[in-house]
Amino acid sequence: MKTRNAARRAGGRRVPSRRAPGEGRDAGFRFSKLSVAVALIFTVPGWVAANPVGGRVVAGSAAIGAPDASTVEITQGSHRAIIEWNGFSIAAGETTRFIQPSATAVTLNRVTGGDPSRILGNLQANGIVYLINGNGILFGQGAKIDVAGLVASTADIRNDDFMAGRMAFTRPGHAAAAVVNQGDITVAEGGLVALVAPGVENAGRIQAKLGRVLLASGDRFAIDFNGDGLISFAVEATGADSRG
Repeated sequence: MKTRNAARRAGGRRVPSRRAPGEGRDAGFRFSKLSVAVALIFTVPGWVAANPVGGRVVAGSAAIGAPDASTVEITQGSHRAIIEWNGFSIAAGETTRFIQPSATAVTLNRVTGGDPSRILGNLQANGIVYLINGNGILFGQGAKIDVAGLVASTADIRNDDFMAGRMAFTRPGHAAAAVVNQGDITVAEGGLVALVAPGVENAGRIQAKLGRVLLASGDRFAIDFNGDGLISFAVEATGADSRG
């Protein structure tokens, strides 16, 4: 099923997520008012994407390794972990892989450097990956994301809140930053895809079989994982498009 281009205001309201019907989902949402300045963020001259660099585990347990020149591998030992990176990009032909304790294990990857993230290669995980970069995130053409769940945002969260499961992303990133998908994002059955930033554009493919997809324009948000298996969202600013 392909969704049509649309947006509706969230205004700080809770936006309940709904299950996707059928065998899969293609989200064709395009946030049409991305500025030229935002687009230029992802085309800085001389900037070459590479696998994540300068990783440092700041909460939980994880080990960062490089089994070969084109692969970064993160082996997570705890259910939740936070890693701060100087840069988190993946060049075409490169792979970043997360090996996690279970499909519900979560890794928060926070970029502390000044560059946006350009994901042009392969991002793999058997669990859930959060990528936080206040400068913006691009999943480029040819990128292949295969994870149990994915949250990509310019808004950040306190370490204590994340480790305790309080998923309130209250620290906004750059006001002109964006999350753009031009690649192929696939999550596990029943998984979550959430792209949240002041500017959001999807020109690629998002597959979430019986799962949940949120494309939202905002600088702060919260995710509430309810006991009945449903997920609800509260997004502040601009607009939101919750697809079910």
